[in-house]
Amino acid sequence: MWNVVEAGFVEEFFFRAVLQGRLALALRSDVAAAAAACVLFGLAHAPGYALRGGAIADGLGAHPPALVAVAYAIAVPSAAGVLFAYLWVRTRNLDFGIFLHGAIDAISNADAAARLFGLV
Repeated sequence: MWNVVEAGFVEEFFFRAVLQGRLALALRSDVAAAAAACVLFGLAHAPGYALRGGAIADGLGAHPPALVAVAYAIAVPSAAGVLFAYLWVRTRNLDFGIFLHGAIDAISNADAAARLFGLV
């Protein structure tokens, strides 16, 4: 559960409030800033998929090739980042984004947690 809370808070704070906020100022466009932040958000997840098998449940295997991990990271987490980026642009409030990010992480890790604790 700590990972869910921590990942939601840290990632949303860094990618939305810091990165996306500064990119919007530099690029003078919320849309361009959101697009760049979403791609970077996805790419930040690629090492986890390639090195620690973070996408085993998604069918990528324990250690997918680096290019597969990068492509997957751009396709899946970047797409989720669009929702978080939109929430930030519309509200400039991290609370719901953090909650939603944590909930998505909790749901996506529920099967692994259940197996870890012998519940299934």
